[in-house]
Amino acid sequence: MRWRIALKPMGWAVFAVAALAIAAFAATAGIDWRAVAGMLGAADTVGLLAIAPALTLSVWVLRAVRWKLTLDLIDRRLPPIDLYLLSSMAIGLAAVTPAQSGELMKAEFARRGAGAPIAESVALFAGERLYDVATLLVLTLAAVAMSGLAGGLPPAVMLAGGAGLVAVAAATVMLARNSPAAANALGPFVRTMSTPSVAAGMAATTLACWLISGAVWRVALGSVGVELTLAATIALMGLVTFANLVNLAPGGVGTTEAGVAGFLLLQGTSPEAAAAGALAIRFLGFVAMALGAAHWAAHRVIRRRGAPA
Repeated sequence: MRWRIALKPMGWAVFAVAALAIAAFAATAGIDWRAVAGMLGAADTVGLLAIAPALTLSVWVLRAVRWKLTLDLIDRRLPPIDLYLLSSMAIGLAAVTPAQSGELMKAEFARRGAGAPIAESVALFAGERLYDVATLLVLTLAAVAMSGLAGGLPPAVMLAGGAGLVAVAAATVMLARNSPAAANALGPFVRTMSTPSVAAGMAATTLACWLISGAVWRVALGSVGVELTLAATIALMGLVTFANLVNLAPGGVGTTEAGVAGFLLLQGTSPEAAAAGALAIRFLGFVAMALGAAHWAAHRVIRRRGAPA
């Protein structure tokens, strides 16, 4: 597959641009790299190499469950092992693609493995993304308010954000109901919101995914001695994630490092701690790449043995 051929150079591109971003930050902040190296050398390897990956895998399991909920809407089925491995491969690819677009490969996997029409699969993916954006937006606004960042946000701001998302969803449903052409294209997308059991399941799994992801970021930062409350960590994760949605660099490289370091500096951490924190968060991207590659290898082994995957 072509995306596998591109994966290695993209990974090196992420590493190279990340190094340049950190170097630029160091030049402007006057970082003592010996101090940074000391922080990294004393990092909690159990947190970075065991706890963070384990929590990441739990998120991937939940995302596979969410994918199953959407496939059920179009009466398509994948064996559980296929479902999990293919979903995880796509998420691993998302770690090195702009705006995490690599996860869209699930649409192609659904077409090949379950015979799902590509248009319906893409519409379902759009539904998943809407749940991600809505959930993370609410969490980020709530976290900013709870942690007192920028003086906190008035409840009206959070209500306005939520109302805007509801308005977009309602407009989409109305368009699909009143336009036959739109109904064909948006039908699966609308059903992710209009089917109560599916909507509840997707909302619950999406919320759990982002809360656990916040815990992963907190573990990574804590492993290099940067301590933030869970609310502040979720605010950081949300702000950086939304910034990466408009960043065309693979894996959000550059934006992630600058966003994390800048946020930590505003929280009163030293430039050295901010740099170490940015590197710890970037390391999570390489963890995702490694886990994605491991799932791809497992997928190949199972296929060679004649199993469904």
